[in-house]
Amino acid sequence: MSLFKAFRAEFFSMLSVMIGMGYVMRRITPFVVGEQPPPYTYAFWGFASLGLIVGMIATIPTNYIMVKIGWKHRMS
Repeated sequence: MSLFKAFRAEFFSMLSVMIGMGYVMRRITPFVVGEQPPPYTYAFWGFASLGLIVGMIATIPTNYIMVKIGWKHRMS
């Protein structure tokens, strides 16, 4: 049972990170650059880093809710 609880908490945390990253890479990057840059360019990795930051910000409310309802423990 505790394996399910750990999976559930990590699943929703990672899902919110991936949604933030995917949004930046799918919507913001082509809007700014004009098209999806190839993976060997600085633009790709710069927008990937921006996506991680957006994903981190998107994870904060998700983790807060999970701590509030008891699905995740608080870090202290």
